[in-house]
Amino acid sequence: MGVSKEHVKTRLMEFQVTTHRGLVLPISVEQMKRLSNEAIVEKDGTHVIVLHPRNWNDLDIEMRHSLLLDYAKEWDRWEGEPGDDSIASHLADYANRFPIQEGSNCLAATLFAVTGNERIVHQWVHPETFLQTLKRSGYETVKDDEPRSNDVLTYWNDQGQLIHASYCVREGLFFNKHGQVRFNPWKLIDHDELKEHWGAYRLQIERRT
Repeated sequence: MGVSKEHVKTRLMEFQVTTHRGLVLPISVEQMKRLSNEAIVEKDGTHVIVLHPRNWNDLDIEMRHSLLLDYAKEWDRWEGEPGDDSIASHLADYANRFPIQEGSNCLAATLFAVTGNERIVHQWVHPETFLQTLKRSGYETVKDDEPRSNDVLTYWNDQGQLIHASYCVREGLFFNKHGQVRFNPWKLIDHDELKEHWGAYRLQIERRT
């Protein structure tokens, strides 16, 4: 007995979902009512849509917008602390905003905060480059565990690898980027959010001396 074309297509979409290949977005029950079932896959009780150029182009603008907004919220909370006149102008221009391209990581965001060099903020920065630039900028490791204004907080795993960095704008307020995709905004966050995401790693404070 032959295998139908529709069965093969369904299995391929299920494979995409399992392996996280392609653009696979979660959908709500309300969104499902407005979509064709041919691109919808159920996995572990959750429905997702597997997108490709043809079915994406078939969606109206409102549905595209709705799907991307929901997808973006899977990456990061859209909650940032408000800025004020005490925030450096170069940080105020980027705080609580999304990048327009992939790749900019937490190390780039932190070096941008330190140097004010706008070219850095859009890059993916290697840990070694980050540490060298910090040193050239006059930063040294301190034993203090209470960050001050202009300090850089670095987070390290048990293997001694640099995992994350953030910049202390002032007591209790940090300029931060949680990841390197365009759905990770540059944000002003409080200490609680920083600790929630990175508190499992070893904290080391760098201070300009």
